[in-house]
Amino acid sequence: MAYLKKYKDVDPGFSVDVWYTPDFPHWFNEYLSHFSGYDIPGLPLLTTIKDIGAESHKYYFNTEVVEINPISMDSVRTAPPKGYEIVAVESLEELKSKGILDPQPFEVDQNQRDSLVSVVKPYPQKYTGGSPFKTPWAKVQQGEKMSYIDSKGAYQFDEILHEHQAVESDNTEVKTSNEKDNSTTLYFVHRNNKVGLVNAEDGTWLLPAEYDRIEKTRIPLFEIFVGGKMGYIDDWGSIVLPAHYDDAIPLDGNTYFAVKESEKWGVYSKEKNDIVVPIQYDKLDYCGGCGSKPDYVYALLDGKWGIVSFENKTLLPFEYEFPGHQGMRSGNWVSNLTKENRELIINIASGKEYFEADYQESKLVNGFLALKKGGKYALVNSDGAQISDFEYEGIEGLYDRFYDGNYIVVKSNQKAGVIDSAGEILIKPDLYHSITLRDKLFFIGHNEEKRTTGLHDLSGNMLVEPNYEHIYTRNMEIKGGSLKGTQLFGVEQNNLMGWYFREEGKRIDLTYSGIKLYHTPDSLQSYMLVEQKSRAVSEQVVKGLMDLYGKKLIPITYDDIEFVTASLFKVKKEGKYGLFDIETSIEVLAPDYLYISKAEGSESLLKLTKPREEQYRVSWWNVEQQEPLDLDFLEVLASGRDPLLIVSDTTGSFLYDWKKGQIVSEAYDFILSFKHGLALTSKDGKYGFIDEMGQEVIPALYDKIYTNAEGYKLLTLQEYTKRWKTIYTTPEGFPLTSKEFYSEDPPVELSQHEVNEDGFQIKEFNRRRGKDLYGLLSHLGEILVEPQYDEVKSIANGKAYLVKNDNYYGLLNANGKELIPLILDEVYAGDIWHSWYSRDETPVHFPLLARIGKDYFYIDQEGELLPFRLAEAIEF
Repeated sequence: MAYLKKYKDVDPGFSVDVWYTPDFPHWFNEYLSHFSGYDIPGLPLLTTIKDIGAESHKYYFNTEVVEINPISMDSVRTAPPKGYEIVAVESLEELKSKGILDPQPFEVDQNQRDSLVSVVKPYPQKYTGGSPFKTPWAKVQQGEKMSYIDSKGAYQFDEILHEHQAVESDNTEVKTSNEKDNSTTLYFVHRNNKVGLVNAEDGTWLLPAEYDRIEKTRIPLFEIFVGGKMGYIDDWGSIVLPAHYDDAIPLDGNTYFAVKESEKWGVYSKEKNDIVVPIQYDKLDYCGGCGSKPDYVYALLDGKWGIVSFENKTLLPFEYEFPGHQGMRSGNWVSNLTKENRELIINIASGKEYFEADYQESKLVNGFLALKKGGKYALVNSDGAQISDFEYEGIEGLYDRFYDGNYIVVKSNQKAGVIDSAGEILIKPDLYHSITLRDKLFFIGHNEEKRTTGLHDLSGNMLVEPNYEHIYTRNMEIKGGSLKGTQLFGVEQNNLMGWYFREEGKRIDLTYSGIKLYHTPDSLQSYMLVEQKSRAVSEQVVKGLMDLYGKKLIPITYDDIEFVTASLFKVKKEGKYGLFDIETSIEVLAPDYLYISKAEGSESLLKLTKPREEQYRVSWWNVEQQEPLDLDFLEVLASGRDPLLIVSDTTGSFLYDWKKGQIVSEAYDFILSFKHGLALTSKDGKYGFIDEMGQEVIPALYDKIYTNAEGYKLLTLQEYTKRWKTIYTTPEGFPLTSKEFYSEDPPVELSQHEVNEDGFQIKEFNRRRGKDLYGLLSHLGEILVEPQYDEVKSIANGKAYLVKNDNYYGLLNANGKELIPLILDEVYAGDIWHSWYSRDETPVHFPLLARIGKDYFYIDQEGELLPFRLAEAIEF
């Protein structure tokens, strides 16, 4: 009889699969002294111990036992656990010859498999083929006919005509996008010879299949046709114009439509869901290309043209000719009608007509009508009011050609001025030869004789007197702090620049070759970065820093200047960097360094890097004390946590509190900077983590450690058995579960373990199967799926798990509960040619296409089968 003893030093993760003999009685263990023999006082017990290795575990077989009276061996034997049996063997070789120690293949439960077959077989073979549900639908085939079904197996439509990407629309226009990341996929589909629109992501019908055809237009609308009538829908299938009309044309995008019935035209309003201009006109025309859409249409009635508003008011009577569409515009001016073949301009607001023959010139300029008589111009505003006499020798616009504005330039005695739409003179025509509008905020006046410019606000107030060649306004507004929104003005004369601080009544003299308003990263402080040409090197520019009032903060001697802290600026000279304190006006650190940067995770330290050829390449600067931080270590690194540094000497690496001047951790081979509140450590080739107090949260005992983006950790070490023990922890380093996992092969990167947003893939060696098997562990530490599968895959957007052992598949729900045992021959979680993966990464949906034997069928999210079979799998 072979006796098996499992000693304390044997891998605790190992479990005995076959029971060979009862355990030794308890009194035997009490007198256990050594492996070569056992001493029991008064009675010798002769034993022969053999060490036999199997699958990296040690078994100890006692092949000779001297019975000790009066104890009967029958009384000390214990029955094996249920399901196990006693096997009499003479050697390990005999165990192997009987196959007891060999890895066993997965054994499918044939009863369960037969039971499922008995359920599937009676189902009718409704289709000759079916695809996975790559959308809320699956494609099915019956002979030559293709169609699509929903998750209940109900017929939905016959054909997907084309795919469309739609995005949300605002109140005025429909927006479309071909970027799938920002849009929703819709399908135009055929159903019983009619066309409709469906949402490919949730399966809803956006437009019922009631239309003969649907066609895309040049604008983001679709034409719909049914029974010889037409209408329009928007991106999402919402009807913006019912299909009730012989013809229809969008006027302003998707709000007003010209509609035709019985050869007559009218206007339909989407907002009012009704006709707003009666269908009684022979023709309509509209300025659809105008930037500002008009609220009226040109209409033809009884051979004459007039203008009708969308409120059905006649704005111009029907007494004009309409030579053509050119010259269309919005607003109150109409310039492309004629009256009795006479060209004219009409003001809709006043109804007044201005015939071209009555003036030397008539022209529309930015919403103003300029009329010329006797060599002089008068102006009429957009309301039809004359705002000046015939007194100006010229009129010039301030805006783009088709833009109607509130201001216009007038010329008198070869000088330019500005008047507004009420006729008020804002800038008299006595100072400038030309005036421009900058950013619709300022008037810039140009005096060509003096070659100077002046600056005015929109009320005509002088902001900068015309004493300068150039005035700069762009990028000169203070972004933050108490002066947020204050506008400064840069000025230039004879290639020298200065600036105006108008609110403070300050003007900084013209002494610089360049200026730039400089904001700190938080925008709370603003300075003026100034430039001058170097006196020492031709063509070289040097820089300095001024406050906004003109006080010099950093002398103009540096190649570049960059903000570091509230008072410290990094200054550059001849390719090297130093530090300048603007509060004390002192260069506290000479520009001798290749780099100066903030220490990672610290606002109190700066990292100083000297050229490689110098003895100490990296040093540190104490920002608070404005002095070097002298540390007697071979190496000093930022830790990512203030006030901690990672320091090294000949004995190892430590965490060092530089403010206290204390080492706060034990020595390690190396320490990395803090991530998620912990720092990775290494000692003797093993890894662990310490916290900000230097205390070990995870001892440096592990061979490999992986951390994902959220900070969850995988810790693993290879034990003497050669198995890998793996532990999962929270970002803070606490175990997710008390269970430890033992595997034959080492784990890989933790990111590769993430099967979905809920958890990680775990693996554990299975003695019976002779290999690592996989399961799932949630972020909360719950084992969702025990590690008992060859493969585990999250499918259907995390709603289920597909599991596999050898060539059999099963399904688990999102909580790890078994829906279908491991009895399926195939489950199509991807393409039909590679069922486990999808080439286009499109997720499958429930119901899932599966196969058992030669029968294909669908399984819903509850593990129930749709009541029909398919002959084969086809592509979606």
